[in-house]
Amino acid sequence: IDRLYSIWEQLSAHYKDYPDESIYFGIMNEPSLQLEPSRWNKIVAECVKRIRKDNPGKTIMVATPSLGQHWTISLLDFPADEWNLIVDAHYYLPQTFTHQGIAFAMAEGSLGTHWIESDMEKAPIAYDMDFLAAWSKRNARPVNIGEFGVCDNADDASRNAYLNYVSSEICKHGFSFHLWAYFRDTFGIYDEDSGKWNQGILDALNLNKDDFRASFK
Repeated sequence: IDRLYSIWEQLSAHYKDYPDESIYFGIMNEPSLQLEPSRWNKIVAECVKRIRKDNPGKTIMVATPSLGQHWTISLLDFPADEWNLIVDAHYYLPQTFTHQGIAFAMAEGSLGTHWIESDMEKAPIAYDMDFLAAWSKRNARPVNIGEFGVCDNADDASRNAYLNYVSSEICKHGFSFHLWAYFRDTFGIYDEDSGKWNQGILDALNLNKDDFRASFK
C-alpha cells in the first residue's frame, strides 16, 4: 500500500502541468478480494488526498470493490468534499457466455454458448443497469462501465448481439464505457497483423474507425 501511495505521488507530480481534461487518473484496476471494502475506501481517500496536492482539477476514476464488480458499488464511501470522481464498474455477465471456454473464469465447460437476444437473457442485464443508475442518481455520482466484452470463443453473431444490447443499456442510462479489449487479447477488436478493426463489433457498438482513431491520438 505504501508503494501504491508513492506511485501516485510520482504520477501526480509528473502530470500536474497537463490540461485537466486530457488525463483521468484511475487509482487501481479491479481491487483484490483481499482488500475488504472498508480498507479500500481508506486507500481511495488517501490516494485522492495525495493526487489533489498537485492536481486539484483532474477527474479520478474509482473502481468498485471485489475485482470491480458492479454489485459492490454500494459499498463505496467517498470523502464528503470530493466530487470530481467517476465510479468504474466492470460487467461481464453472464460469464458463462462472455468468458466461454476460459479456465481462469471457471467457464471452460460453457464453450459454444450462444446469445439469442431472448427476453430471459436481457432481463438480468437491464436490471443490473437499472441498479447502477439508481445508485448513481441517489448519490449524484457518475458511473463508467470500465470493462465489458466477449471473448472470441463466442460466435460472431452472438458476440455482436450481446455487445449491441449491453452498450445500448449503458448508453440509455448515460453511463460512459470502455470496451475490453483493444488488441493482443482474446477479447481484442483490432488485429495488429492485418491492421484491421473487427467491423462487426464496431457496428454493434454503433461506432466507426474514426471514433477509435481519435481516442488513440
